[in-house]
Amino acid sequence: MTAERAPSTSDSIPIDRDYLATQSQMSSKDPQTYYLTHGLADKLNPTRFFTTDWYAWQNPDWVSHPAPYLHYLEIGRHEGRDPSPFVDIHRYREATRLSGGVIYDLILSGHRSVALGVYDSQLDLRQCQQSFMNSITCLAHRIRRPAVQRNALVVLQCGRGSLAHSWFDDDGREWDLLVNYYDAEGFRPGFGDYVFFQKGTKFTALHQFWTRYRDILEPYDHVLFLDDDISTCCDALNRLFRACRSHDLDLAQMSLSEDSSCNWPALYSQSGQPGPRPLSAVEIMMPVFSRQALRRCAVTLGLSVSGFGLDLAWGKIVGDAGGRIAILDDVVATHARPVDQSGGAYYSYLRRHGINAKAELWALMQAYGTDRDMTAG
Repeated sequence: MTAERAPSTSDSIPIDRDYLATQSQMSSKDPQTYYLTHGLADKLNPTRFFTTDWYAWQNPDWVSHPAPYLHYLEIGRHEGRDPSPFVDIHRYREATRLSGGVIYDLILSGHRSVALGVYDSQLDLRQCQQSFMNSITCLAHRIRRPAVQRNALVVLQCGRGSLAHSWFDDDGREWDLLVNYYDAEGFRPGFGDYVFFQKGTKFTALHQFWTRYRDILEPYDHVLFLDDDISTCCDALNRLFRACRSHDLDLAQMSLSEDSSCNWPALYSQSGQPGPRPLSAVEIMMPVFSRQALRRCAVTLGLSVSGFGLDLAWGKIVGDAGGRIAILDDVVATHARPVDQSGGAYYSYLRRHGINAKAELWALMQAYGTDRDMTAG
């Protein structure tokens, strides 16, 4: 628990005058007026625990008020909305059983900690990420290369409920398979050309593979990193890799069926689209990298435990290097499980380890200057 003096306030809204002054040369002696006048346009924050630009982006209904901060103070905090990507109100409420309306005031008065879902700075985020990374072990169960190595590799995250067991077929596949078991109960003897056990997340696994077993990934022209809740088929993956080769794609993915769960509308299949459809980025659930794109993006693999933000950063890195990014509308997969950032098992797992996925997203967006959406390339 961090204990320090609460920020100075104006008559009506909490403003940390000293913190505001570090962001801008205030031309007014009234910090409230100055902030409300310049805060959004100049991306100023009234306290370290309210991020104006982020809140306005995540809560477009703020426009019912003169400023995002006023919307948060009157409505957002009482509804349990996060004031900043570095503040997880859900975690705070879970730990204290307090109502959302009082939590922001408590945070400002010093009642905060990582365990309560509050990062004082990005340093807290990095320390939590490093602690998580240091706790991960990666066990290589089978790393013998196939007798005849194909030119594409699927890296599959696998647990006991993996959908891959229902669609995988050895006959006719044109790619090798690396299986990483994050849940040992999902283990099936003989499944996969390479087999690993790593209990962290898909992205800590990728970090481990790149830093410790890069020689497995490097020989392949294209590598697909596939979630185990994706429903597809071997022939679809064959067609995916063929398209990546024939169109010289550096970053790609299958499109999604209309009954899939996804936050990005651009990723749903659009019938009648000829060839690859250019995009600014692809999703983390099933990205395909060319060898060169993977080398360029590998630097990001230790920067997000949750995976949030990596998709936008990868798109920025590959796009800035002149690489081709596209989605394939004629190769369709289904993302079967719903995304539940509040009560979902994955996000609860992250919270227990002090990882705030939204903070990882925002930190990567700021570091790489990414777009905020996946748009037509």
